[in-house]
Amino acid sequence: MYSRLTILAITFLFIISSCKEHPNSADDHYFNSFFEQADSLSDEHHFEAAVQLVDSAYAQFKQPNTRDLVRKLTYQAQILYFKQGKYIETLEKVDSLLEITKDDLESYGENYVDALYYKGNILIALNDNHLGSQYFQKAYQFTKEHLDICQKSYYHGHLASLLFKQGKYKQGIQQYHIYFAENGNCDKKNVKNYFSSRQNALNSIGFGYEQLGMYDSAALYYHKTIDYIDTVGVYFPNYHEFVNIARSVTLGNLGGIYLHQKKYNEALTALDSSINFNSQHPDYAQDVCLSKIKRAHVYIRTSQWDLYNSDILEIDSCLKILNTIDYQYRYYRLKWEYADELKDTSNAYLYHLKMKQLNDQLNKSIFNKAQIDYQQLLQNINQENELVQLRASNRQKTIYIILFILVVCMSLIIMFLFRRNQIQSKFNMEQLNKHNVQMLNKTVQLQKTLFDLQDSQQENTQMMKIVAHDLRNPISAIVQITQLIQMDKAIPEEQMSLVNMIQSSARASLEFINDLLHLNTSFENIKKEDLDISSVLQNSIELLNFKASEKNQKLS
Repeated sequence: MYSRLTILAITFLFIISSCKEHPNSADDHYFNSFFEQADSLSDEHHFEAAVQLVDSAYAQFKQPNTRDLVRKLTYQAQILYFKQGKYIETLEKVDSLLEITKDDLESYGENYVDALYYKGNILIALNDNHLGSQYFQKAYQFTKEHLDICQKSYYHGHLASLLFKQGKYKQGIQQYHIYFAENGNCDKKNVKNYFSSRQNALNSIGFGYEQLGMYDSAALYYHKTIDYIDTVGVYFPNYHEFVNIARSVTLGNLGGIYLHQKKYNEALTALDSSINFNSQHPDYAQDVCLSKIKRAHVYIRTSQWDLYNSDILEIDSCLKILNTIDYQYRYYRLKWEYADELKDTSNAYLYHLKMKQLNDQLNKSIFNKAQIDYQQLLQNINQENELVQLRASNRQKTIYIILFILVVCMSLIIMFLFRRNQIQSKFNMEQLNKHNVQMLNKTVQLQKTLFDLQDSQQENTQMMKIVAHDLRNPISAIVQITQLIQMDKAIPEEQMSLVNMIQSSARASLEFINDLLHLNTSFENIKKEDLDISSVLQNSIELLNFKASEKNQKLS
């Protein structure tokens, strides 16, 4: 259903663009009769006869103007491509379109861009992705330079269509949102830009959500599409038929969503409306067939077997005109559901097997297309175009290059003089560095000597602390013993005086040892206090009196 709607939109837009904003030909009446006959032949699937009839009409006319030729080539291209799938023959028509419009781009710029996109799509369909993408980029570049922002939106519309064909629906939805937003800058009286493109973007967003299984979001956008068609379509009474077709197609899509949501009454209402209207137009038989398949699913699930049997005959006949993998898959899925509902195991298995085979083909086709990153490819082509433009710009800069060479020559002379002075300065610096190295060596030697002295001092300090630590225990024992002796009241006073002296000397020794253990304490941290120097001297004399008496000395 999506591909059908896309074809409908592109065809309609292409035809309108061929007739837009150009004065009517004096021979419109003459050609109109032939186009009406060609339409009748096309409705009866006599496509080659329709193309030949248009050719014969123009062959009888001596000097058709550019507008008439655009109309002819556009009509023939749409039949060859959309209805017959003849890509090579279509390319011939599109190349002719490009040739006749490129000479008057001011009048036919939009037609020229449409033909570029048309050719890009055909080349991509022929698996020439790089060349096709180049035509996309060429169309976008021309639009950006010569047309308005409204026309720029079609780049995102075509890119979104490619992404959908690859099964990249999230990325495609993003591009369709941009497409819809930029179309908002179009002339609101323009049926091609403001009505057809925007309703197609909304409908395509709904289709993308449907393929992602987000049925609530899909229903929301299908309703938005219908609201947009009903609100804006009334302003285009001359295109009443197309407006109704667009609404009918969207109703068919919405009916499919109601089927997924099990809203069977709503589904039947939408599908009946779509089928009834499209049945009046033989050219839209495919839409009728697809909608009838959806309606047949509803009949199965609501056990309306008579209605199902009535529709299935026409659905069977559609296989003759819709020999596509997508339609065959939908057809066998319907037959499988019917057989499964009736517990017809053998037929259910057979149809399920055919479904699987067709699904594998569809997935393989989508997988092969999905390997191409069109967004990156278009970006690369854009970069290549920018590189070409840069190269062209460089040719105009020859004079600047010559001036640059002169400046470089002058700079070289200055650099030579500067270099000579630099060499002299370098020699002086080398001499200075030699002296600096010598001074550095001496400094290093002095530092080494200082470190050795520090190490020696640390070793001595450590040794003193070890000795002091070993002395502290026996001297502490002496202090404790004297304390025990002092507790004995029977000791004479003279002997007690000696004990006191021993204790005093031992305590002084302990303090000295503690000072040794804290040898690293800085002088700034020493606690100072008042001292009775006479008592210190008296105590020292008493300690030394025994030694002095042995030598017959007197201390005073």
